[in-house]
Amino acid sequence: MEKTADWIMRRAGFGFNLTKDPISQKEWVESTRESLEKPELYIKDTRFKEFDQLVNSKLKGEEAQYLSGMVKSANGSIVYRRTYQDRNTKLRDAGDIKAANRIWNTYIKTRPLWASSHRRFDFAMNTDHDFLNRIWFFWLNYFTVADAMVSLPCVPDFQETIREKMSGSMESLVYSVITHPAMLAYLDNNSSVGVNSIARKKGWTKDGVNENLGRELLELYTLKPSFGYTQDDVNGVANVLTGWQIQDWDGTYQVVFEPNRHEPMSQKILGESYTGSGKMGKSKLKRLVRHLCSYSATGVNVSFRLCQHFISDSPNPDHVRELSQIYDKDKGDLSKVYMGLLEILDRLPHENSKFLNPEIWTYQCFKTLNLKPFKTVSLNNHNPYAQNIDAVLDEMGMLHGLAAQPNGWPETEAGWISNEYLDRRLRFSSYFSGFVRGYKSEVIHLLNDNGLNKFQLDRFNLSPYNMHILQSKVANENIIPALFCSPEFLRS
Repeated sequence: MEKTADWIMRRAGFGFNLTKDPISQKEWVESTRESLEKPELYIKDTRFKEFDQLVNSKLKGEEAQYLSGMVKSANGSIVYRRTYQDRNTKLRDAGDIKAANRIWNTYIKTRPLWASSHRRFDFAMNTDHDFLNRIWFFWLNYFTVADAMVSLPCVPDFQETIREKMSGSMESLVYSVITHPAMLAYLDNNSSVGVNSIARKKGWTKDGVNENLGRELLELYTLKPSFGYTQDDVNGVANVLTGWQIQDWDGTYQVVFEPNRHEPMSQKILGESYTGSGKMGKSKLKRLVRHLCSYSATGVNVSFRLCQHFISDSPNPDHVRELSQIYDKDKGDLSKVYMGLLEILDRLPHENSKFLNPEIWTYQCFKTLNLKPFKTVSLNNHNPYAQNIDAVLDEMGMLHGLAAQPNGWPETEAGWISNEYLDRRLRFSSYFSGFVRGYKSEVIHLLNDNGLNKFQLDRFNLSPYNMHILQSKVANENIIPALFCSPEFLRS
């Protein structure tokens, strides 16, 4: 009997709509393969028009323009960031602390978190590129940016940059990420200045070298500590990164490389020499990134993390090796690695063994019930009843932009399988049965009236015991939370 796509759609996508008949796994894999072969179609489908329509229906004038610009370009995000920073400062200097805090909380924190969340929610629910969108979400956690040094206004465009670059080379992706204003602000590279730079020698600044971004470039994004690099290598990378900053004055709003702030002394990193004056800083960084991404260790790191996200908390070494060999063979061409990952997923047995993180689980709940993204723009309300996706994800415990550390959110079951997090999922899934405003669909009405039949339950790969419980022991009005919090739905 031909396998349906229900299992792989949950493991590698956002699940399936109960109102639609199952398709075969072969059909889904072939469609996904075509999507991987033509990433330009995915990139071109920006859905900016739909975003603008929503924003303009809720906000007016410059408020709508600034919010739209923040999402669409790095320059727009820097303009947005500077504008509301200045308004906050002006109010604070005038002694109106309450109004200043309102500006900060609404425009510097909540709006950027909402915009980036809504974009992910929209793509997950309204496009046919589930696997690529899941890969996008994977990279957002791999290259975590959170709330520090006024970084959040740059996060929405940071997301768009990753989405645009993730199907090319690892080298291109890493370079775009570490020179983006969101990352420069978050890891405090914005004020990193070489101690022998012209700026320091002339007394223009007392800032020194900040090693945060240099360390994470080695530790998280490329080689991993097991490679055996030294503190001297970290120092060298940090020096190569000096001079990159966010310019937001004199009518210029962009990331710039300032040669006068760059460390001009020669650096030796992993046996390679990086020489040249401040004017050579850009080319030095490009060469460094190319060097780091050429190592097999970087391919192993990427392959392990992909396998951990999609396949198992403790990846099979054979799967990691299969992907890392593709990485090496194709010189870091990520689209080829994704194709290899798809082939592995197609071979896997249909076992619900991978715990879903809160964001993926939430979107699978919405897709199962054929619910559409909220048509709201978040103000400063973190109540899931408010129909704001940022509030929902924050309540679930996983809102991109609020991770505690640069290594991002947990990729393993142990990070999410607590009483607190499970209770949050149970309470949230109960909203669907309670007909909470904004959580209504034809599917919800049918399930509350009739429950789930055997054919529908079979689609979720339930155990015979849980199938029996849901069919005969659970009242119809409780069937949705019982399904969504079942061991098989919590996993895929």
